[in-house]
Amino acid sequence: MYNSKEHRRRIGKGEHRWCSSTYTTWTGMRFRCEKKNHISYKWYGGRGIKVCKRWLKFQNFLKDMGVKPRGLTLDRINNNGNYCKRNCRWVSREVQMLNTRVQSRVRL
Repeated sequence: MYNSKEHRRRIGKGEHRWCSSTYTTWTGMRFRCEKKNHISYKWYGGRGIKVCKRWLKFQNFLKDMGVKPRGLTLDRINNNGNYCKRNCRWVSREVQMLNTRVQSRVRL
């Protein structure tokens, strides 16, 4: 499922070069939600965040989100919502940091 050789075989070696960071983002999203031994599982899968059924196939994720733009990250618009087309977008790290569940305020 997450094997890069299998991925290359499915989408072709030429395509793999331009979407490898997209594929890495996709596997990271799935690992956080599905693998109980992943370091971030407790903040994703452990609190009920899931990957939509359509996105269990990389090709569908790629069709819906497109190739990951350089310098951007995958962001869930609603942090309590699942990973799906209507709840995800590519954003800069700065924008993503503003879209967090817990924001602590520093009192002076």
